[in-house]
Amino acid sequence: MEYTIKCHCGAVEAKFESDPITAGVDCNCSICSMKGAIQHRIPKDCLQLIKGKDDLNTYRFNTMKAEHYFCKHCGMHLFAQPRVSTEHYSVNLRCVSGINLDDLEMIKFDGINWEDSARKMGIIE
Repeated sequence: MEYTIKCHCGAVEAKFESDPITAGVDCNCSICSMKGAIQHRIPKDCLQLIKGKDDLNTYRFNTMKAEHYFCKHCGMHLFAQPRVSTEHYSVNLRCVSGINLDDLEMIKFDGINWEDSARKMGIIE
């Protein structure tokens, strides 16, 4: 299926291909909990920026490996490149058109204990 992701002000818009989205990841790490992101991971080459390349900024913290992309005008967080699995983006489902979060299974991820949780899920060794 094709999905569209947009920021609040409309300056940034992208589309991506994915199997039908039936679940989202609710992470409690410091940044996800503060921005309220519900994540869905897609292969990096599935995301195509339609407009707003110059309207995007990135934010890095802690290990400085993950890149969090947001609109420099409205501040909306659209997607991130995780610090592991750099061939993927994690899109913020709150910005994806046509997604009703109430219809999705919510997968809890203990991002406060990121390394332990990632090992349990097989994301890192």
